[in-house]
Parts: sequence; C-alpha cells; structure tokens
Amino acid sequence: MAIDTSERHLGISVSATCEARHAYRVHYIIERDSQLVRNKSLDEETAPMKKALVGPSLIGFLSGYSDALQVVEKITGERGAELENILYASAFQAGVEKFLVPNFKNLSVHDSQFLAKHSNFIPEKESAYHYRLVDSAFSAYLPDGWHNDDRFSVAWSLFAFVADLLDAMSANASLLSARGVPDIAEARELLPSELSVPLENLLISVTEFQTPSLVPVKVIAKSNVKKFSEIISSDLFSRYAAAQETLDDAKKSVTSTLPSVAQSARTLFARNKSLLRLKSSSLSVIEITPKIIDLVFGKLPGGIAEVFAKIGFKYLESNNRVVIYDFGPSIREVFSANLIRMIKDADAKQNPGKVDLSES
Repeated sequence: MAIDTSERHLGISVSATCEARHAYRVHYIIERDSQLVRNKSLDEETAPMKKALVGPSLIGFLSGYSDALQVVEKITGERGAELENILYASAFQAGVEKFLVPNFKNLSVHDSQFLAKHSNFIPEKESAYHYRLVDSAFSAYLPDGWHNDDRFSVAWSLFAFVADLLDAMSANASLLSARGVPDIAEARELLPSELSVPLENLLISVTEFQTPSLVPVKVIAKSNVKKFSEIISSDLFSRYAAAQETLDDAKKSVTSTLPSVAQSARTLFARNKSLLRLKSSSLSVIEITPKIIDLVFGKLPGGIAEVFAKIGFKYLESNNRVVIYDFGPSIREVFSANLIRMIKDADAKQNPGKVDLSES
C-alpha cells in the first residue's frame, strides 16, 4: 500500500502563524513553569568562546518541526530527527561553541550529552524580567487578548525577536533566530505608531550579509553523532569559531572579516567532506553607535528603552556589535530531508520491488 504523502494527511503543515503562536507559548513558560537547574553559570567561563542564544522563539520553532516529524514517525514507523541532531546545524553554521538556552524542564538538553556539554542556561530571573518588560511595552498599545488573536500574529514575531535580542545582548552573545530579522511592513498598518515607528527604526538599523558557512549533511545518522562531537572539539573547529567570533568585534569591519570566516569554513569542510557541506547563509549585524542608542534603543516603548540603552552603552564601551544568524532555512532543510527519507524508506519496505523514479 502506497503511503499518502500529502501534507493534509500527514498533519505536518507548519504555518507561520502556528510557529509564531507555538514560539510565544513556549516563551510564556518562563513565567509559569520554569525551574532553576544547577549547571555551570555563565560567569564560570574560563576562556572566550563563541556563544549564541537559542531563545524561546527558536525552541518553539524547533518544537513545531519536531512534533511534526513525530507525527510522520508514527505513520511511517521510521525514525525521525532529534532536537540534538538539528542543533548540530546551528553549531556549524555559526561556529557556536556554547549554546545559551531557556531553562525549560522538558527541553532535550537535560537528556542530551552533547547539548549538556555545550550549553548553559539563561539566568531565569533576568530572562523573565526581559519578557515582562517587552510584554508590558506591547500590551500598553495593543488590545486585551492580543496574545491569542490571530490578527496580531505579526506582533508575536516582533515580540519574540525583541525579547530574544534583549536576552542575547544581555549575555553578550550572538542570536540564533528562527526567522531572521522580522519584516515591519506588515505591521505598519496593524500596530499603532508608538510601537511601529521605534520597532521600524530598530529593524532598519540591521544590515544583512551573505557568507559561506558549514552545515551538516542533511540527514544525520546516529552513528555520526560521535564524529560530529569530535569535529566540534577539534582545533580546526576552534579556529572556525574564532573567525566567527571576530564578527562581534566592532573595531573590524564585517566585510574585512568575512574572508577569514569563509577560509576557515572551507578548511574545516575540506577535512570533513563526508559529514559537512558548504552553503551560502545570511547573517545580520547591528552596529552599536551613540546614534543607535539614542534614536533607536532610547525611543523603544516602556521600560525596554532604558534596559536596551544600558546594554547598548556596554557594547559601545567594549566595541562589540550584535550578530544575528538566520537558522530557519537550516531547520527547514533538515526537516524536509528527514521527511523525504522517512517516507521513501517506509514506501520501500511496503513496496520492495518498486523503482524510485525520482533518483533515476
């Protein structure tokens, strides 16, 4: 019996609205259901390393795709892709040596040896404080119930981005984003000017660049997990991470830094061609200047203006910039590759004599 591969049958339609709502609700758990888990604190770092925030919005995005693969797994009987495997793509794309993750009880980091080794938890009180600030700023200008109103789905993505950005900047870390930098265009008519104007000023201060980066092979076999861990612990990966880390240094222009990032990526790829691929990916930066602090951060609504400005001055003093990696395409690619694999393998078992014309 052939397997129906339609999205409706498999129940795997992951719309932008569902992703945004899932992300928002996962973020809400910080206030309701998060408990402090003892782990190495962020202050215990003994040497500089490339850090990146995997915020609640990205966790929600990942959870949506993971849940979809679980549905397909039940239908096909084939093994899906675990959160651990998907996050490998993030480590290679951004040269991340340490993930900063929300302290959710049901997060896979608690069970994953790799993630436990390469993760620290976001300080619960600070992240919850940021969440309340951003929520208060948005809620002051939006109607009651906007959190669960589909008409304001565009506001959810803006809300998640601002909250994640605040967490990342507070930890002096890069930001791994589920959807890159949000587009303010759809929000102009929906949001009052008190919100839309300062948010637009923030978003237009972001500059996007394209660079060659590393991603794992699309389907990560369980037998290769140890090999990936060994690559991440290698000197070559440390050099790649160090090159990525120079993007944070505002004293060096991004355009002058990107060639060294690309070269270190090519070198690491040349030694691991069976496990890695080179592809073009986008990253965005926010250059922190007095003008940005005054006209952008300082004009944001509510208490977030003061907090952003305070953190902005710290960036200014340390000559740092904010780097944002768009991880969404990598997640979707891993999802699609695993989805196709699961369907083909299940179909091959049910129809052993069938010829796969897609590969001929």
